[in-house]
Amino acid sequence: MKKFILRIISFLLPHKSILIFCTGFFLASAIIFKLDADYTEDLFKQLARHIKEEAVSRHYTETETIIHTMNVTYKMQLENKRNLFSYRPQSFKGIHMRSSDLDLLDVSGSCGSATVVLMRTYLTMGYQARIGQMYVNNHYAGHMIVEVKVNGKWRVLDPLFNQFFYKSDSSLASFEDLKQNFKFYSKQCGKWYPKKYMFENVRYTNWNKIPLISPLLKKGLNLIYGEKEANEICLRKYIIKFYIIWHYLFLTGFIVCSFFLLLQKWLERNKI
Repeated sequence: MKKFILRIISFLLPHKSILIFCTGFFLASAIIFKLDADYTEDLFKQLARHIKEEAVSRHYTETETIIHTMNVTYKMQLENKRNLFSYRPQSFKGIHMRSSDLDLLDVSGSCGSATVVLMRTYLTMGYQARIGQMYVNNHYAGHMIVEVKVNGKWRVLDPLFNQFFYKSDSSLASFEDLKQNFKFYSKQCGKWYPKKYMFENVRYTNWNKIPLISPLLKKGLNLIYGEKEANEICLRKYIIKFYIIWHYLFLTGFIVCSFFLLLQKWLERNKI
């Protein structure tokens, strides 16, 4: 092990200036992404606090609070889209490094933006929530919906159209409820709701997105949780805090580079 480390150090010594540059670059990037992450987190915390305060003052039930939350995010995004401006991202950050704050502002991702905003709001409020990729026109991800857990059961909502469904007992319906009897629930759809969205099926993660890696990960989760539970895991839920993920990646790079710089200095001091 010692020989291996010395070999790495001997390789890096001629490139010390590059290592110093990388250390500074990683540190600066980690700080920038942490500031962005804190801003976005604070934005959603204040939004969640506002919704909770309204729900308490109006004596809403939990179901009413769930629906009110969707109403608030829907109106915010709709008003931005109608009255602010119609934004189509062209910058690198807008296209490849989108975060929830951008989704809240421009809704340029349509159902993707709407579901991300609502799910993150629910998560910030302390609810369990996930995004589902609906099966539409013979393929998955033809439309995105949100599911939130109420009284131990998943309930389905469509934030892009501000659509939800009631069961006969006045509780919110689940995706499985709609799948089994969409003819009954379709009567609750607004006239603007697309007829092609018939709640035929849903998945929560595309396990074929990254060749080899995704299928292997899925097999491992099948062994740990069982296939049924693994099928209901929504990975998007864990990567929704985009900026903080980049913060930790760059912070890791800074720590690694700093380690090698310190090791180089120690070796030079001890003339090894």
